[in-house]
Amino acid sequence: MLGLINKLRRYRWGLIGRNQIKKLVRLKHQQGQAIKIILGSSDHNALNGEWINTDIPQFDITNENHWAYIFGDIKIDNLLAEHVMEHLTEEQNRKVIHLIHLYLNQKAVFRFAVPDGNHPDQSYIKYVKPNGNGPGCDDHKMLWTIEIANNLFDPNKFTIQPLEFYDKLGKLNTFPFDNNNGFINRTFSNPNKADWQFKNYTSLIIDLTKK
Repeated sequence: MLGLINKLRRYRWGLIGRNQIKKLVRLKHQQGQAIKIILGSSDHNALNGEWINTDIPQFDITNENHWAYIFGDIKIDNLLAEHVMEHLTEEQNRKVIHLIHLYLNQKAVFRFAVPDGNHPDQSYIKYVKPNGNGPGCDDHKMLWTIEIANNLFDPNKFTIQPLEFYDKLGKLNTFPFDNNNGFINRTFSNPNKADWQFKNYTSLIIDLTKK
Protein backbone atom coordinates (compact mmCIF):
# COMPACT_ATOMS: atom_id res chain seq x y z
CA MET A 1 0.00 0.00 0.00
CA LEU A 2 2.81 2.39 0.93
CA GLY A 3 4.47 1.72 -2.44
CA LEU A 4 1.29 2.68 -4.28
CA ILE A 5 0.95 5.88 -2.23
CA ASN A 6 4.54 6.84 -3.03
CA LYS A 7 3.95 6.22 -6.75
CA LEU A 8 0.84 8.42 -6.67
CA ARG A 9 2.75 11.15 -4.86
CA ARG A 10 5.57 10.99 -7.41
CA TYR A 11 3.05 11.12 -10.27
CA ARG A 12 1.32 14.16 -8.73
CA TRP A 13 4.67 15.85 -8.09
CA GLY A 14 5.70 15.24 -11.68
CA LEU A 15 2.42 16.52 -13.09
CA ILE A 16 2.48 19.70 -10.99
CA GLY A 17 6.09 20.36 -11.95
CA ARG A 18 5.36 19.75 -15.63
CA ASN A 19 2.55 22.30 -15.52
CA GLN A 20 4.88 24.83 -13.89
CA ILE A 21 7.52 24.33 -16.59
CA LYS A 22 4.88 24.71 -19.30
CA LYS A 23 3.66 27.99 -17.75
CA LEU A 24 7.21 29.36 -17.55
CA VAL A 25 7.85 28.46 -21.19
CA ARG A 26 4.68 30.21 -22.32
CA LEU A 27 5.34 33.27 -20.14
CA LYS A 28 8.82 33.73 -21.60
CA HIS A 29 7.45 33.18 -25.09
CA GLN A 30 4.72 35.80 -24.56
CA GLN A 31 7.30 38.27 -23.25
CA GLY A 32 9.53 37.70 -26.27
CA GLN A 33 12.32 36.16 -24.21
CA ALA A 34 14.60 33.38 -25.38
CA ILE A 35 13.50 29.88 -24.35
CA LYS A 36 16.50 28.39 -22.54
CA ILE A 37 16.05 24.97 -20.97
CA ILE A 38 18.32 23.03 -18.62
CA LEU A 39 17.85 19.26 -18.74
CA GLY A 40 18.66 17.54 -15.46
CA SER A 41 19.13 20.84 -13.67
CA SER A 42 20.07 19.76 -10.14
CA ASP A 43 23.46 21.55 -10.23
CA HIS A 44 22.32 24.61 -12.18
CA ASN A 45 19.98 26.50 -9.91
CA ALA A 46 21.82 29.86 -10.03
CA LEU A 47 21.57 30.95 -13.66
CA ASN A 48 19.85 34.24 -12.83
CA GLY A 49 16.40 33.19 -13.98
CA GLU A 50 17.45 33.29 -17.61
CA TRP A 51 17.15 29.51 -17.89
CA ILE A 52 14.29 27.20 -16.98
CA ASN A 53 15.30 24.28 -14.78
CA THR A 54 13.84 20.87 -15.55
CA ASP A 55 14.43 17.41 -14.18
CA ILE A 56 12.81 14.02 -13.93
CA PRO A 57 10.00 13.17 -13.11
CA GLN A 58 8.62 16.58 -14.13
CA PHE A 59 10.27 16.27 -17.55
CA ASP A 60 11.33 12.86 -18.81
CA ILE A 61 13.34 13.72 -21.92
CA THR A 62 12.81 10.22 -23.34
CA ASN A 63 9.02 10.76 -23.28
CA GLU A 64 7.81 12.48 -26.45
CA ASN A 65 4.48 13.27 -24.76
CA HIS A 66 6.31 15.38 -22.19
CA TRP A 67 8.02 17.38 -24.94
CA ALA A 68 4.74 17.93 -26.76
CA TYR A 69 2.88 18.92 -23.59
CA ILE A 70 5.50 21.40 -22.37
CA PHE A 71 6.49 23.05 -25.64
CA GLY A 72 3.72 22.42 -28.17
CA ASP A 73 4.58 24.62 -31.15
CA ILE A 74 7.04 26.78 -29.18
CA LYS A 75 10.64 26.30 -30.26
CA ILE A 76 13.65 26.23 -27.91
CA ASP A 77 16.56 28.65 -28.31
CA ASN A 78 19.06 26.90 -26.03
CA LEU A 79 19.30 23.50 -24.39
CA LEU A 80 21.86 22.54 -21.78
CA ALA A 81 22.60 19.12 -20.31
CA GLU A 82 25.58 18.57 -18.02
CA HIS A 83 26.24 14.91 -17.20
CA VAL A 84 22.77 13.75 -18.17
CA MET A 85 23.12 11.87 -21.46
CA GLU A 86 25.32 9.17 -19.95
CA HIS A 87 22.27 8.04 -17.98
CA LEU A 88 20.57 6.98 -21.22
CA THR A 89 21.16 3.97 -23.44
CA GLU A 90 22.33 4.48 -27.02
CA GLU A 91 18.79 3.84 -28.25
CA GLN A 92 17.37 6.36 -25.78
CA ASN A 93 20.01 8.90 -26.79
CA ARG A 94 19.07 8.55 -30.44
CA LYS A 95 15.42 9.16 -29.55
CA VAL A 96 16.26 12.19 -27.41
CA ILE A 97 18.51 13.65 -30.12
CA HIS A 98 15.61 13.32 -32.58
CA LEU A 99 13.27 15.12 -30.16
CA ILE A 100 15.84 17.83 -29.50
CA HIS A 101 16.19 18.48 -33.21
CA LEU A 102 12.41 18.58 -33.56
CA TYR A 103 11.92 21.21 -30.83
CA LEU A 104 14.97 23.41 -31.38
CA ASN A 105 14.75 26.67 -33.27
CA GLN A 106 16.82 27.05 -36.40
CA LYS A 107 20.42 27.86 -35.39
CA ALA A 108 19.58 27.07 -31.76
CA VAL A 109 22.30 25.40 -29.69
CA PHE A 110 22.25 22.24 -27.61
CA ARG A 111 25.30 22.19 -25.34
CA PHE A 112 25.98 18.98 -23.51
CA ALA A 113 28.73 17.56 -21.36
CA VAL A 114 29.32 13.93 -20.38
CA PRO A 115 32.19 11.99 -18.78
CA ASP A 116 34.94 11.43 -21.33
CA GLY A 117 35.68 7.78 -22.10
CA ASN A 118 39.01 8.71 -23.73
CA HIS A 119 40.37 10.24 -20.53
CA PRO A 120 43.85 8.72 -20.04
CA ASP A 121 43.54 8.44 -16.24
CA GLN A 122 42.15 4.98 -15.54
CA SER A 123 41.07 5.99 -12.05
CA TYR A 124 38.85 8.61 -13.73
CA ILE A 125 37.40 5.94 -16.05
CA LYS A 126 36.62 3.70 -13.08
CA TYR A 127 35.00 6.68 -11.41
CA VAL A 128 32.63 7.52 -14.28
CA LYS A 129 31.99 4.32 -16.24
CA PRO A 130 28.71 2.40 -15.96
CA ASN A 131 28.71 0.61 -12.59
CA GLY A 132 31.91 2.44 -11.69
CA ASN A 133 32.82 3.64 -8.21
CA GLY A 134 31.72 7.27 -8.56
CA PRO A 135 28.43 8.87 -7.46
CA GLY A 136 25.54 7.97 -9.75
CA CYS A 137 27.52 5.46 -11.81
CA ASP A 138 25.11 2.69 -10.93
CA ASP A 139 22.72 4.47 -13.30
CA HIS A 140 25.22 5.27 -16.07
CA LYS A 141 24.38 3.47 -19.32
CA MET A 142 27.06 4.79 -21.69
CA LEU A 143 30.67 5.91 -21.57
CA TRP A 144 30.87 8.54 -24.28
CA THR A 145 33.85 9.38 -26.48
CA ILE A 146 34.24 11.92 -29.26
CA GLU A 147 34.07 9.01 -31.74
CA ILE A 148 30.74 7.81 -30.32
CA ALA A 149 29.38 11.35 -30.43
CA ASN A 150 30.37 11.79 -34.06
CA ASN A 151 28.50 8.58 -34.92
CA LEU A 152 25.35 9.58 -33.03
CA PHE A 153 24.89 13.09 -34.40
CA ASP A 154 23.79 13.62 -37.98
CA PRO A 155 25.95 16.33 -39.62
CA ASN A 156 23.05 17.01 -42.00
CA LYS A 157 20.95 18.12 -39.03
CA PHE A 158 23.53 19.69 -36.73
CA THR A 159 26.74 21.64 -36.94
CA ILE A 160 28.96 19.79 -34.48
CA GLN A 161 31.48 21.82 -32.49
CA PRO A 162 33.54 19.93 -29.89
CA LEU A 163 34.65 22.22 -27.07
CA GLU A 164 36.56 19.85 -24.81
CA PHE A 165 37.58 16.24 -25.36
CA TYR A 166 40.37 13.70 -25.22
CA ASP A 167 41.29 11.98 -28.46
CA LYS A 168 42.33 8.33 -28.81
CA LEU A 169 45.97 9.27 -28.20
CA GLY A 170 45.12 10.75 -24.81
CA LYS A 171 45.60 14.36 -25.89
CA LEU A 172 43.27 16.92 -24.34
CA ASN A 173 41.71 19.26 -26.89
CA THR A 174 40.11 22.42 -25.55
CA PHE A 175 38.54 25.39 -27.30
CA PRO A 176 37.46 28.65 -25.67
CA PHE A 177 33.74 29.05 -25.07
CA ASP A 178 31.56 31.41 -23.08
CA ASN A 179 28.51 30.74 -20.97
CA ASN A 180 25.92 32.28 -23.30
CA ASN A 181 24.99 28.82 -24.54
CA GLY A 182 25.13 27.28 -21.08
CA PHE A 183 27.39 27.10 -18.03
CA ILE A 184 29.34 23.86 -17.62
CA ASN A 185 30.73 23.21 -14.16
CA ARG A 186 32.78 20.07 -14.78
CA THR A 187 35.25 21.37 -17.32
CA PHE A 188 39.02 21.83 -17.45
CA SER A 189 38.51 25.57 -17.96
CA ASN A 190 36.53 26.08 -14.73
CA PRO A 191 38.93 26.60 -11.79
CA ASN A 192 36.05 26.19 -9.33
CA LYS A 193 34.70 22.98 -10.84
CA ALA A 194 33.11 20.34 -8.66
CA ASP A 195 35.70 17.75 -9.65
CA TRP A 196 35.36 15.67 -6.48
CA GLN A 197 38.55 13.68 -6.06
CA PHE A 198 40.10 14.50 -9.44
CA LYS A 199 42.15 17.65 -9.96
CA ASN A 200 42.28 16.83 -13.68
CA TYR A 201 38.53 16.28 -14.09
CA THR A 202 37.37 17.10 -17.61
CA SER A 203 34.27 16.41 -19.66
CA LEU A 204 33.46 15.67 -23.26
CA ILE A 205 31.69 18.91 -24.19
CA ILE A 206 29.99 19.57 -27.52
CA ASP A 207 27.83 22.32 -28.99
CA LEU A 208 25.25 21.15 -31.50
CA THR A 209 23.72 23.90 -33.63
CA LYS A 210 20.56 23.02 -35.53
CA LYS A 211 20.93 23.57 -39.26
